[in-house]
Amino acid sequence: MEVGANWYEGKYGYKSGWSVPLVQSLGVEGDTHALVSVPIKQGDLGKPIGVDVGGGVGPYYQQNQHVGVDYMNGQVGTNFGVGVPFAGVGVNTGVGVSFPSINDIVG
Repeated sequence: MEVGANWYEGKYGYKSGWSVPLVQSLGVEGDTHALVSVPIKQGDLGKPIGVDVGGGVGPYYQQNQHVGVDYMNGQVGTNFGVGVPFAGVGVNTGVGVSFPSINDIVG
């Protein structure tokens, strides 16, 4: 398991993996990850906050769930993607919600 934080970039997360030695040569290795991105650098302030959680099994299966919050423009969105990279196929679905933003309130 790897855990890390980059205060300057505003990125925090972890990654862990697993493998099965008997079929490791076929790429049967898996991973899970979570990443939180909070833009805090001078030029990035006000950009959307994002959270990504996902995992997969080598080139056979990958999935990711993303949630983004754009408080400056009043939007929350989520996106879920599943893919089979070695076959070149994947699908994404998502939904978004708008709300009064900081820009609307401040003027």
